[in-house]
Amino acid sequence: MAVVLPAARAATTDGTASAVSETPVRVTLTLPFFGTSNAVSDSANVTNMGAGPDADLAPDLQVDWARQFGPVRLTTILDTTAERFPRHPSESSDSIFGSIRLALTDGVSERFVPFVLYRAGMDFTPLLATRQDTLQYLAAGVRTGFGLTAAGAMIGRRDADKPGQTAIWLEAQAGRRFANPADLDLVYAQIKGEVQYTVSPTVQLTLAPTVRGRHYDLYYGSPRQDLFLELEGTVAWTPSWLTKVNPDAELDFVVTFDRNLSTYSSARYVSWTGGPQIMLGWRF
Repeated sequence: MAVVLPAARAATTDGTASAVSETPVRVTLTLPFFGTSNAVSDSANVTNMGAGPDADLAPDLQVDWARQFGPVRLTTILDTTAERFPRHPSESSDSIFGSIRLALTDGVSERFVPFVLYRAGMDFTPLLATRQDTLQYLAAGVRTGFGLTAAGAMIGRRDADKPGQTAIWLEAQAGRRFANPADLDLVYAQIKGEVQYTVSPTVQLTLAPTVRGRHYDLYYGSPRQDLFLELEGTVAWTPSWLTKVNPDAELDFVVTFDRNLSTYSSARYVSWTGGPQIMLGWRF
């Protein structure tokens, strides 16, 4: 299950804060109330083909900090998620991760933004009872973004927030994961994108595809290659009665389709997940 960051804020969907605001810290609480056709945990070592339909409840708390240092933008994230499947508790997990991203950008232009990324995290059984894995990623990539007016003229992506305008970004990334247990070591490459259309001052539509290839060095004694495909659609609503209470709040309806193709038969699955979620945000 993928957590969707608020589209209406000065942020990108991978947590990279924009240069629109230099607020030192942003805190985001996401409360999804999803259902899924196939209870497959996000935990990295899961190879279950799926346990069947279930509720997918995954409250998430994320803290972002970003700052511009000359031609380099530093973005840090600390995130914790508790994913619960009431009917299939064996698929439930907790996770904690942090990341540091250095991007070569003035913080304004998004036409060509190369970056390097370090991310570290751990997956646990519920209530942090038993550590399942420790994962570290080193990656590099490039990102580009732009906006289109209703007439088709190109503008800045962050300026494309008026009715009839479209904001687009695309990111290519490749890297290596170092893991404990070592069976989870892999190299990967992925392409992610987002197309966001503003319907009205309070309604936005977003379509976000992801394609990710993974090659495991040696997965529990056998070679393994995966191709992960995801398509996520979101309707975001920011009614005035809600933003008066919390300026960064948002109500979403999210639908996600996941398919994992794998040479490891137990890692092949298809999953539909969706439902409403509420997002609350604070800046300090």
